[in-house]
Amino acid sequence: MSLKKSLSLLLVGLVALTGLGGVRAASSFADPHFQAQWQQDEAITPNFWGPLANAKEGQQEPYKEAPGGQRLVQYFDKGRMELATGASGVTVTSGLLVHELITGQLQRGDNQFQALAPAAVSVAGDSTNPFPLYRDLGSGPAVSTTTAVGSPVTLLLTPQGGSTIAPPQDERAVIALIDGQTGHSLPKGFADFRAHVGLQNVGLALTDPFWADVAIAGKTQRILIQAFERRVLTYNSTNPAPFQVEFGNVGQQYYAWRYGTAVQTGSLRTVTLAASGQMITLAVGESFSLSLGSEFNWQIAIADPTIVSRDPAASTPAGSQGIYVARQAGQTTLTATGNPTCYTATPPCEAPSRLFRVQITVT
Repeated sequence: MSLKKSLSLLLVGLVALTGLGGVRAASSFADPHFQAQWQQDEAITPNFWGPLANAKEGQQEPYKEAPGGQRLVQYFDKGRMELATGASGVTVTSGLLVHELITGQLQRGDNQFQALAPAAVSVAGDSTNPFPLYRDLGSGPAVSTTTAVGSPVTLLLTPQGGSTIAPPQDERAVIALIDGQTGHSLPKGFADFRAHVGLQNVGLALTDPFWADVAIAGKTQRILIQAFERRVLTYNSTNPAPFQVEFGNVGQQYYAWRYGTAVQTGSLRTVTLAASGQMITLAVGESFSLSLGSEFNWQIAIADPTIVSRDPAASTPAGSQGIYVARQAGQTTLTATGNPTCYTATPPCEAPSRLFRVQITVT
């Protein structure tokens, strides 16, 4: 095949993929009210709900007070949007998902609950972390402890219980207020963040803040965690400034508990040709295997290798084009152009070339 013909095919593929990516992003909102809510909240703080490309499709869930006993919901990384219709019109709510995960009381109406086992789902970090799980937060030191205003957080939670540690010299880990209704204390970092995003979006504290050692992209780190009614907040001083205080992936975790699916956050994922035109979201330090197959000779290009780059020390699985690592927060594009291996045959074949491209966001 001539170089001109090959480039023409690649250009056509690029235009098609660009259009496809736009359609996917726009059509993945289950309702215009969800789209408006997502845009409003993402303007308040980045990753309020999580990337649109990671959202589940909209679905109906039983709720006693909803018209016909069913309401439209949509799951995002960080939570669930619910379409509510009342005397004041249509509103979007988010539910007390963390409360349900900890207690096992799945809400099916304003005053109707289904008793399930509390969630054996990791609260923070990699989904394979064995501790802490949501079911671990129903009792114990994180629930019974209250730290006075002005005191640093010294509670370290482990599978064996709680212990007292020497706290870091960090004003964001010093208690700033007490939630009067629940009696739990909030460190300055979480109190400021909740004030910024709104009490209605986070809820009241269900536990005191605690330190825990969790694996994040396979690397153990000590982070500050606190469970609230609607969200989990984490604090990691080693993250880039905009992401030091973050929402946990409660939407993913709740969906996994309710529907029995695996949560893939933090595990080594495999990116295949099926991901072309999509958005991939990674945490700093997280890796993925780029596996585009061996039927093409691939040339890989990354727009900003300071954000994502290949790990030269990692072994490459069969059919993979390498292991890539998220180096720092930001956005970049990974593009792969592939020529069929039969191009080198005699005579060369005239099979079309392939173009693969994904947008990558690192948080």
